[in-house]
Amino acid sequence: MNYSRIIKRLLVALFIVISTLINPVSSETEIDNKSVKLKEPSNSLRIKIVPGNWGKSELPDVYSVCLSAANTIWKNIDGKTIDPILIHNSKLGPIVFFQHGNNKEYLVHLNTKDRRWAQCAFQFAHEFCHIICNYRKVKNKQMWFEETICECASLFAIKRMAIEWKKKPPYPIWSDYYKSLESYSEALLNTVEGKYKFSIRDYYQKNLLTFEKNPNDRERNRWIAIELLSLFENSPESWQAVRYLNLGPTTDNNNLKSYLSGWHSRVPEKHKTFVTKIAEVFGIKI
Repeated sequence: MNYSRIIKRLLVALFIVISTLINPVSSETEIDNKSVKLKEPSNSLRIKIVPGNWGKSELPDVYSVCLSAANTIWKNIDGKTIDPILIHNSKLGPIVFFQHGNNKEYLVHLNTKDRRWAQCAFQFAHEFCHIICNYRKVKNKQMWFEETICECASLFAIKRMAIEWKKKPPYPIWSDYYKSLESYSEALLNTVEGKYKFSIRDYYQKNLLTFEKNPNDRERNRWIAIELLSLFENSPESWQAVRYLNLGPTTDNNNLKSYLSGWHSRVPEKHKTFVTKIAEVFGIKI
């Protein structure tokens, strides 16, 4: 059992309960008693940045970074509808917790400040992916798989942002920041280079219980995420399939074959081949 993750979530829950009692969460934020009205995109992706210890980072800039990161994925999803997302700054982050705000907002905590935009984008893309996965508070032995998909989302977002910001950054003054995004992405990809000398299929088959007991092994998850990344890059429209990941019965969570088979059965026909390819990475036929 991953006690550190459980303790972290309990601390976050306690923090939110206390914060809500002192200052109830709403869908608007205030600074110096003046309402901060942030532009909301026409695709209904609504993000609000809550004042906090963001250091030198200005709230509209944090908003632009998070929106850019999320949109690399969100623009590939049809039938878009999602509750608002409130983003807090907290040392408990990065995390998205199960409790929602007073107006059904998703509550995300990031642990980043001082204009570290690549780090901010990476953290938020991961938590945003949990949201589009329809994450839920149930027993799930395959939670490591969702964590891996979300790690993949972060890598995907950073790489896409570098490409997009090179052509059209959020602000003209950020015209050279795509280079930092490229460097950040390359550094992440290099963290696991050469550390695993075997196939993902063989490693998974030999370490199945380890996967289930420790879903938050970030280095292992990143290694697998890098392998899956090319599948998403070759067909970015397949992010739509992720929306169906956690919509099945909890009995699907007992083993990876049933988890992926259930996912495969729920996705639209055009995404079934994509899920099949992911299953093949682990040596699973569905």
